[in-house]
Amino acid sequence: MILGERVRFGEKSCGQGYGREAVGLMLPHGFNNLNLNRTDLRAHETNQRVIWAYKRASFAHEGHMRQARFQEGGYIDIDVLLMAVLRSEWQESVEP
Repeated sequence: MILGERVRFGEKSCGQGYGREAVGLMLPHGFNNLNLNRTDLRAHETNQRVIWAYKRASFAHEGHMRQARFQEGGYIDIDVLLMAVLRSEWQESVEP
């Protein structure tokens, strides 16, 4: 599932909790139904709002890819963060 890069939500949709809802549905399905041990993602370093949301969903920063985006004929100076959450970390975050 790709959120944000390929799927563009309009400005009116920003801050409405759609990304949080999608992650909230994706993680239980992945860990409980698909028996995944980890889920990872990429986020542009300039998108602080989504990075904050992923951290809130228990994702941890695992790496940094420099100049990883190709746009308009060249690589641009926007780095990409690698983030992931393990099943055990997610379980701890949802237990009462």
